[in-house]
Amino acid sequence: MDQDPKEAVPEEKEKSGATKSGSQTQHHNYRILQDAIGDNIPASPKFKQPMVFDLLLAVGLLVAVGGFTSGLIRIYVTHVAKDNINQHNYKAAINILKRNPVPDFFSGFGSDPNELLNQALYLDAIEKLEEDPNNQTAINQLNKINAGSRFFSHAQQIINEKTVPSNVQLQQSVTKEGEAVEPKEEEKLKEMLDEPED
Repeated sequence: MDQDPKEAVPEEKEKSGATKSGSQTQHHNYRILQDAIGDNIPASPKFKQPMVFDLLLAVGLLVAVGGFTSGLIRIYVTHVAKDNINQHNYKAAINILKRNPVPDFFSGFGSDPNELLNQALYLDAIEKLEEDPNNQTAINQLNKINAGSRFFSHAQQIINEKTVPSNVQLQQSVTKEGEAVEPKEEEKLKEMLDEPED
C-alpha cells in the first residue's frame, strides 16, 4: 500500500503549479488595476473630514427635517380648521387654531392660522348675536379679533353698536404745540372761532 515516490512527486507538482497559476492571475489582475488607475495612487487621503463638520451637517439636517415636518403639521391644522369653518362648526375651528402647535417661525405657504382664527371668531360671534342680540360672550369674541385683520373693522362696528358708552368720558385735547388744553379753555376758543365776523 505504499505509494511509489515517483507518483507522489507529480501530485505535489500539480499542487504547486496550481498555486503558482493562482498567484500569477492575482498579480496579473493587480497589474491591470494599477495600469487602469495609474501610478499616482495616494498613500493617504489628503482631506480628512473633521467630526465638527459631521455634527454641523447633522444639526442642519435635523433643522431642515423639523421645519418640513412642522410645515406639514401647519398645513394639516389649517386644512382641518377650514373644513370646520365651512361646516359651520366654529367652536371646533377656534379650539384647533388656539392650540396651534406650530410656531410662527416655521410659517410657510398657505392660509395664515391667525386670520382663520379671526374669521372663526367673527362668524361664531355673528351666529351668537343672531340668536341673542345681547350676548356678551359674542361681543367678547369680537374684542379678540386682532387689528389688521379683514374682520377687525366689521367687528369694531358691531361692538360700537352693541355696547353702551360709559357715563364718564375723558375730555381733553392736544394742541399743535403738544400742550394739553383744559376743556373750558377749549370751549372759549371754539366760541371765539364761531363768532361771526363784522
